[in-house]
Amino acid sequence: MAEIENVAQKVIDAAVSRLKDELTNVVEVATKEMKKELTNALCDFDNRLQSIENRLDILEHEDHEVPDFESVRRELGSIRAEVRESMVIANDAEQQTRSCNVRIRGLEVKGDSASKAVVEFIQQKLRVPEIQLQDIEQAHPVKTRVSTEAGANAASANAATSVNTESRGRPEPSVFVKFRQRYHRDLVLRQRRTLKGSRFTVVEDLTALNIKTLNRARNNEHINTTWTWNGKIYAITTDNRKLLIKPFQAVQDCNEV
Repeated sequence: MAEIENVAQKVIDAAVSRLKDELTNVVEVATKEMKKELTNALCDFDNRLQSIENRLDILEHEDHEVPDFESVRRELGSIRAEVRESMVIANDAEQQTRSCNVRIRGLEVKGDSASKAVVEFIQQKLRVPEIQLQDIEQAHPVKTRVSTEAGANAASANAATSVNTESRGRPEPSVFVKFRQRYHRDLVLRQRRTLKGSRFTVVEDLTALNIKTLNRARNNEHINTTWTWNGKIYAITTDNRKLLIKPFQAVQDCNEV
């Protein structure tokens, strides 16, 4: 019976591994396709802008009637909307590829022992004993700066973090972690509140555009609290409304959730 169970477990493990590889390939292909669409959209944007600039240049140097600037503004606005839509689609695809990742700020490790240090941190500081060394696919130190992402990511973890003037711009120790399963990443994120008041924060691995969007929300006078979950940005306003914040979208235009 034990031998049959071992064989069955090996078959299951192999099937899960194949499924994971297939899903990874699907996501990578989708991401490449999204990036290709974005590149094409940006090229089209550049060509259309150049055409408009050429038309304005001709009108400026020749004896023509006053051009319809309102029409030009509408066309530029339409182009801008199309480009932003493509950027959001590509951004969402890129964020999806990071769904198993987190960043641990304040944790200083050496490259060759990063995985062990991360597991020890998770088990002791976050109190998640389920996470074992085999659950970590990648772990390595990265450099960040307090003056840029730290404030935004601390807010996404709902952690109160103070940064004095002397520390601004200094490198902050940080570790990138990729789990083999999203389930384990979610376990870790759910426990990040236990770090409140400490020098550590655990945050999602956000895209550059999502970090910028999070920062914009945090700095808005009508927003009290911000956080992220599964790559989406949420906020509580001063009048106690819960909003889903999206790139390029004004706070007053965001949807309530």
